[in-house]
Amino acid sequence: MALKLKRKPPSSKPAATKIDEPDYFGSSHPEIVFVVDPMVGKPGDDEAPNPKRPITSKQIEFLTNYCKQHDIPLSKAGILRACPPVTAEQWDSDKKTTDHRKLHRDHFVNVIQKRKPKLIVAMGKTGASQVVNRAAKITQMRGTPVYSEEFGCVVFPMLGLTHVIRIPDVEPTFNADMGTLKKIIDTGYSLEYQVKVKTDYRWVTDI
Repeated sequence: MALKLKRKPPSSKPAATKIDEPDYFGSSHPEIVFVVDPMVGKPGDDEAPNPKRPITSKQIEFLTNYCKQHDIPLSKAGILRACPPVTAEQWDSDKKTTDHRKLHRDHFVNVIQKRKPKLIVAMGKTGASQVVNRAAKITQMRGTPVYSEEFGCVVFPMLGLTHVIRIPDVEPTFNADMGTLKKIIDTGYSLEYQVKVKTDYRWVTDI
């Protein structure tokens, strides 16, 4: 089951205002929200950024396949773009990307608070930065869940989809983090997801 685009009812707001808003699709009441990096417009891209869709077709296929492999319930999930699409020039500048992200954080917070997820999967540098509201080094943060006082749920940082698709060498790391994500879900979205080994010590006299 792939995540399907949820059509929104017609809005009375001007088109320009709608385009400036990060978009969301998926479950109306998600337990899990995947926060993704914004799409970047670069020459030669197969799929141009779409202001009305938070993720490319290739990315959603990639994420869907991994969720199926790890038995992650897509019916309880949604995808939220950290901020609207950026240009290649903005993406190549940390300052411009950060300024763009901050400009849209209030709306991002409103969407999360409205959906009230039990788990936020913060994917990529910008996705994680938007969730924690500070510059995030995703390669250092990934794989370690934390509790967010702001959103009242667990946050699990992971590598960004674009990064993993473009650099297959990091896919084993992504796959391992998906395994950890499944453990967090199976333990009721708790930080106590580590499997504890119970050892039975007994006296043995015939060795």
